[in-house]
Amino acid sequence: MASKIQDLRSITPRSNGTRTRAQVKNIARHHSGGNTGSWSTFWPFWRDSRGWGTGGYHEIILRDGTRQICYDDHEITNGVAGQNTGIYHICLVGNGNFTAAQEAAWDESCRDAMRRFKLPVSAVRGHNEFPGTNTQCPGINMNLVRSRLNGAPVPVSRDYLINGDNNSAVAKLQADLNKTGVNPPLATDGIFGPATERAVRSFQSANNLAVDGVWGMNSAAKMTVVLEQLNKPVVTPTPPVKPAEKPKEENELDKELIVINSANDYITARKLSVRRKIKVIERAAVSGKMAQTAYIVGGSTKGIEGVAEKLVDLSGPTWEGTVRKVEEFLKK
Repeated sequence: MASKIQDLRSITPRSNGTRTRAQVKNIARHHSGGNTGSWSTFWPFWRDSRGWGTGGYHEIILRDGTRQICYDDHEITNGVAGQNTGIYHICLVGNGNFTAAQEAAWDESCRDAMRRFKLPVSAVRGHNEFPGTNTQCPGINMNLVRSRLNGAPVPVSRDYLINGDNNSAVAKLQADLNKTGVNPPLATDGIFGPATERAVRSFQSANNLAVDGVWGMNSAAKMTVVLEQLNKPVVTPTPPVKPAEKPKEENELDKELIVINSANDYITARKLSVRRKIKVIERAAVSGKMAQTAYIVGGSTKGIEGVAEKLVDLSGPTWEGTVRKVEEFLKK
């Protein structure tokens, strides 16, 4: 069965230039180094920390097997320093463990690319197999991957962690559990032992999950939500006006304000905020009339109609739609 495709090519920025298909000599497999993430979370890091104008991969394969198509074949991306003109890059979200759905999507994507570029299986390499690289990426034995592409029945890595595991995925889990306030803190040694299992069970119990000590997809998804809440920007709501105080005059209102639905919309709103020097608040912090003009990024205007004299709704039906509307507004 064909994988679900999410075509992001209309919204991904690019600055690296192009190449012909004949110039592509290799297909590279990468992993993200963590069990969560997507284009929307990777791009701010590439842009702000790396200073890139183009993303790292042509495709990103999510944990459920969805293929995010980020760039066309002729675009040059940033997967392997100094060698990108000749490489088509595919990244699987994961850190040494990948789901069956991801591996099926990888096989589909890789075989499609081999056909388009007229390349043999020997041209398929892991990131760490390119000259001059020093990395654990792609977190899998590429000989097994190539064997499967040749038709060999190779078992797929499991998508959960249990007591007895010893790898970088466990170290990432231990670090994330520490962020939630585990006491005493876990050693981030990558060894899933009794202390890590107790911490996992405690996390599961506190978050209404099945308490089995197995770190699976449901626990990982809940961890993502918990960490997002911990990393939310702190917004102080406007205090209510005391009876003895004079209400804000019209000319005392903020000129412009950005209202986001949740912390997930902050990345999308950030460019508008920086470009126009506008404060960003979450919907939950709205308190009465706060601005002359409010830009709604994520969610809808329902329930906050009174926050400003003028509402500009920049929310789309999907995350990609909201990104597109914000980009179009900034071009005006």
